[in-house]
Amino acid sequence: MAADSGNFHVSQRVSFKDTNQLCTVRYSGPVEGTKGDWLGVEWDDPTRGKHDGMYGGKRYFQCKSDLATAASFVRPARPINMPLSFLEALHKKYASGAPGTTPSGGSPKGQKATEAPIKWGSKVVEEVGFEKIRRQLAILSELRIVILDGMCIAYASRANGGRDVTEEIRQTCPKIVELDLGRNLFEDWMDVVRICQSLKGLRTLKVNGNRFSNLALKDSGDSKGTNAALAQVRELGLDNNFVSWKEITALTTPFISLTSLSASENDLSNLGPHLPPQSLTTLALERNNFISLCALSSLTALQNLRRLSLKSNKICATTNATIKKGGEAGLKFPESLSYVDLSYNAIGDWAFVDSLHDVFPGLTGLRVSHNPLYEDAGEFQTDGKANPMAMGVEEGYMLTLARLKGLKSLNFSSITPQERTNAEMYYLSRIGKALAALPEADEPKALLQHQRYAELCDLYGPPIVSRAPPSALNPNSLEAHLINITFRLDPKGITKRQEIPKSVDVYRLKGIVGRMFGVRPLGTRVVWESDEWDPVGGSEGSYDDDCEEEEEGLGEVPESGDKESREKGQWVRREVELEDGTREIGFWIDGREATLRVELR
Repeated sequence: MAADSGNFHVSQRVSFKDTNQLCTVRYSGPVEGTKGDWLGVEWDDPTRGKHDGMYGGKRYFQCKSDLATAASFVRPARPINMPLSFLEALHKKYASGAPGTTPSGGSPKGQKATEAPIKWGSKVVEEVGFEKIRRQLAILSELRIVILDGMCIAYASRANGGRDVTEEIRQTCPKIVELDLGRNLFEDWMDVVRICQSLKGLRTLKVNGNRFSNLALKDSGDSKGTNAALAQVRELGLDNNFVSWKEITALTTPFISLTSLSASENDLSNLGPHLPPQSLTTLALERNNFISLCALSSLTALQNLRRLSLKSNKICATTNATIKKGGEAGLKFPESLSYVDLSYNAIGDWAFVDSLHDVFPGLTGLRVSHNPLYEDAGEFQTDGKANPMAMGVEEGYMLTLARLKGLKSLNFSSITPQERTNAEMYYLSRIGKALAALPEADEPKALLQHQRYAELCDLYGPPIVSRAPPSALNPNSLEAHLINITFRLDPKGITKRQEIPKSVDVYRLKGIVGRMFGVRPLGTRVVWESDEWDPVGGSEGSYDDDCEEEEEGLGEVPESGDKESREKGQWVRREVELEDGTREIGFWIDGREATLRVELR
């Protein structure tokens, strides 16, 4: 179907035949420097266009998307897909290929519609059992789950000569429970409402990816029927509709039984005072533009809310400067809210994690993976922020678990009592390590960053804090992150010394060794010879657990030159092989001096 610009109007939804891409007409008319009329369209896929409505330095129209590639100019003569009604799309999707049916625009009765064969590469795939499924789906009166996304539906019905469209839909498909009308050509919200009026058993409705220009609920003369049709719906999908939170809450007002609402990908950044129905238990606000949890403060009035998904936003703070932390004036959700998804955000400090206990007092399930904090969760500094000298996700998991005592699941993993004990003891030891790097006078200030410190000390005892002498290196200095390594090539006995950063991984270290000794890097075995000694079984006589003299003798570690003790087999120098991988050498080696033995394989 091709047409001139007079056949289009601003806000009209269009699907072009050559690409099946959906768009909304934002402008119709001439463009400077060209001949003829053009359609200025905003694509549903905002990465597909050439500009944002400004062309040649002139603003022709405004897009709802904030991307600079959301719009294009196209000729009105470009062929488009014919808009369909709900019943036409239903027949086309489910009954057009079934024998013995006469759908609108389909095959005559008794004939099977010709369909293109299904191919896998260059091979034609043989359909086995699909004919039976097709016949079952063609019985429209028995359908319970109907998916009509991307079917170019523009309205509930065409002009039908006075026929009652509501009754026609009801007679055709009376048993629909779940209906997906996503990515279609609707302009008026009332067209969706008219479809719902016909479906008394409807419980789930999805209209994701539509671009409504008219969201008003018009008085159709049957307001009671309209409210009854929407009051039964329990799950509603309004993703990627480019509607404001105020419009979303207005749309959901008639949905008095609504328990699950998804309003993702709507460029929301602040919710304001507007509220969805109090019956809501699950809310998804993923892939929006929230920066702080205080932008969601109105949701604290939802007393039945249990699950909140904020995945893939830009959240990095709990509150702003105008909201005090904790206390009655602080941000606090109802205790009914037990699960929160904060994955793929911009959380970068442990203070945010600590505040979750106050913001979500009923929190038992949390997902917080794929955040800067979680990806760089190694050593934490005394100011509560993640240290750039990171060690990995495992430490972040344990520290997050230890900081939030009420958690029962973290990142989809159930937490066992033993895991909690291990995590809390590990956290306590890390606090001790952080305190050891500070002067004793600064200890009270540093402990303010660890809300559970006193509680954990009561459970497991305080950690050992071993402070270095005043002459020790500043742990934040560059020198403190270097290791002075003596490399010894065996059996030749060649030795060389070099300072290597702790952040160098084993692969890079072996590359340095290869260049240093002129050997193949992966053909070497690198072993750290530590200054520590481990006890082993003696070679002369047997060891008696009850012999006090032997226990005392075993407790004396020999000096490095005490060959006699080592020869008796009572002690052996601890050696650690640096395994090939991307793990940093600081994980393997303690101290600033080390001897590495290089062996050729």
